[in-house]
Amino acid sequence: MWKHVCLTLIVLLLLIPFQAESQTSQVEPHQMPGLILEPLPSSGKTLCAINLRDAEPLWFLFDSAGNTQLGTHSTAFGYINSMKASPDGQYLAVISVGEGHSMLEVVELQQFIQQRTYQVVQQIDPYPGTISLEGWKGSQLHVRSDMLLTHRDLSTGRVPDTMTLGSEETFAVSIITGDVSGVSDGAKNPAEHYVKVLLDQSIGKMEKDKALVNLLSSHLGELTLTKLIELLEQEQDPKRINRLLDEINKLQGK
Repeated sequence: MWKHVCLTLIVLLLLIPFQAESQTSQVEPHQMPGLILEPLPSSGKTLCAINLRDAEPLWFLFDSAGNTQLGTHSTAFGYINSMKASPDGQYLAVISVGEGHSMLEVVELQQFIQQRTYQVVQQIDPYPGTISLEGWKGSQLHVRSDMLLTHRDLSTGRVPDTMTLGSEETFAVSIITGDVSGVSDGAKNPAEHYVKVLLDQSIGKMEKDKALVNLLSSHLGELTLTKLIELLEQEQDPKRINRLLDEINKLQGK
């Protein structure tokens, strides 16, 4: 099967210009830039997306009998970075990127294959941050992001641009409800994440300023006096010292 698939891909990639995001050399056909392959669970089939220059991605379905063209279908952004099928073959998670931004879309996989309809059932826009696929855990999709995805604005679907994280954390997305929950420690307890940012001497002033603003936000939970004093003892920035003192005074006045 793969010999036939690889020959087909070589012909396609010679005939169709694609947009490459990275530079590679002497790669196998299934590793070529602009080409994304995803084996579909328990089916013997492989979904293929080819990123085209100045056009929508071109999709194919490969199996032992050959290949079937699914046509061109528009994703959130023009370049598909990665995709993962759910273990039950019901959904396909797609990360597309454009101009430095990334977007998650989850589509109905069988509807896409059988009816050629790219039907989005869940979408997460992490702007101004990023999002990437970690994998499926049953019916939940695990993703990594440097935005606090658990605090999305329900009216816009976006995370407020102030709710950035100093590093990526892991979140679980329920495909049925769209609810997002924290998986890694920093995602489950964002206050603790921001405390670590403030205690990390290698992190720059701007990120620390954002971390303190987010830490003192009421919707992240109540801070203990002990933790605030710990932060104050190591803090050197005058403005952040004043903010911490104000918060300590509030707690002591209760």
